[in-house]
Amino acid sequence: MELMELKLVIILQDIIAVGINNAFNNACVAILDSRYIIGHSPLINKYEIEKYPVGKEIAYLQIPKTIIGKSITSSSTWNNIDQIEVYENTKDFRIFVIDFDTNGQQGKIQLTFDYNLDVIKVVGNSFYDKIAEECYKSDQLNFPIDEKYFEEFIKEIRYWDGEKWVNHPTLNKRYLDPLAKLKQPS
Repeated sequence: MELMELKLVIILQDIIAVGINNAFNNACVAILDSRYIIGHSPLINKYEIEKYPVGKEIAYLQIPKTIIGKSITSSSTWNNIDQIEVYENTKDFRIFVIDFDTNGQQGKIQLTFDYNLDVIKVVGNSFYDKIAEECYKSDQLNFPIDEKYFEEFIKEIRYWDGEKWVNHPTLNKRYLDPLAKLKQPS
């Protein structure tokens, strides 16, 4: 994972790291416990490093490009998170994903997550919405990019359970194992 921004957040003293998982060419979010910052993020065989341990993230998720990001000629083959905002008063955080970059302008989506990593809302920025509307009006898309589309898009977000990708928020089993040992009485 290439870390684009590392932000310390007071969510049970956890760290939220955002960036790109280059094995999957997707934006990613890792929730880390400062006691277990070791290992690599989920990957595919071609990126495996011998004798390098698997990560023990609390949670790890990847966000794919939207249908607009996949269909627009962009200067990048992946999407990327360029900003994160944490709102302790509402117990949620927002990430801003650059879905595509064309002619120096960035089409972004904003995803709002609660602290359980459920997605509360997804919206596009004005440039994203403009391009989405142009694609719809020119028949490149046979449906509008609206709230209904984003509800379906949320189902494409993948969460790592420590062994496989799932389509719902979950904790990493590899984190839970050492945590259970830590809590056992001696």
